[in-house]
Amino acid sequence: MLDETNDEQLENKSVEEVKSTDIVSEETKEEVIEEKQVTTEDTSEPVKEETISSKVEIEDYSKLSLTELNDSLKKLIEGDEIHNAKKQVEAIKNSFNIKFTEFITEKKEAFIKEGGNEIDFHYKNDEKYVFNGLLNSYKKKVRAYYKELENQRNDNLVKKTAIIEQIKALITNSETSTLYKEFKELRDQFFKIGPVPRENNENI
Repeated sequence: MLDETNDEQLENKSVEEVKSTDIVSEETKEEVIEEKQVTTEDTSEPVKEETISSKVEIEDYSKLSLTELNDSLKKLIEGDEIHNAKKQVEAIKNSFNIKFTEFITEKKEAFIKEGGNEIDFHYKNDEKYVFNGLLNSYKKKVRAYYKELENQRNDNLVKKTAIIEQIKALITNSETSTLYKEFKELRDQFFKIGPVPRENNENI
């Protein structure tokens, strides 16, 4: 945002100067700001999610039981940072699979030792059933998060496009005495709106 000195200088400019110089410079500044926002905001692209997730400290899940691993996964799903939990979920998943494989192997060996045939071995485990359900919930919640993010950015695009059209009409129809004030109000509204879809950055 411009400081008070620059505001006073701009108010003394002619209508043509406001038309040609100030609006172009503000649009250029906005492109830079939007680019920074895109690079720091979460997106639905796997690479971006991986970058953010790499900053999250991963707990050691190797010593937890199957029940405790399910509890940890449930806690992540119910938290507010689901979009930032990929590596934690993967760590829980890996630990669970290792422990479950060991558990099933022990059960199978005991079954065979008692005289059973390996081909007849079947074992139902409630913790595995719960775990699979939690993984499905995690995937659904992540998809919902990125869908909401996409909708919000599309809405931002509509709002910013509308403001640009208002600025164009303002230049053509406003009185010289009120032009800069009205332009500044629209400019401030534009800056307050969040990021737009990445493919539209160059046009907004």
